Amino acid sequence: MSDSFQRKRLMPDHAKEIMQGFGQKYFEEGVAGGKARAKAKAIAEGWARMPVRLLERRIGAVPNALRARIFAADQASIEA
Repeated sequence: MSDSFQRKRLMPDHAKEIMQGFGQKYFEEGVAGGKARAKAKAIAEGWARMPVRLLERRIGAVPNALRARIFAADQASIEA
């Protein structure tokens, strides 16, 4: 007897529901983790945009090298 046949014989009506429920938990955890990472990235980019915007208002165009350094910096460095 095949494994799937034995599974269907033991729980014919609930096999699909059980497997979907099992996977749903991990799917929801993955979605929540992805949202948290996206939010953290958006916050970090927001912190980097502030000094760039301020520099552009005061001195004009910001060189790409400086812009890259600002966006690569962590939040603590930008706040200092």
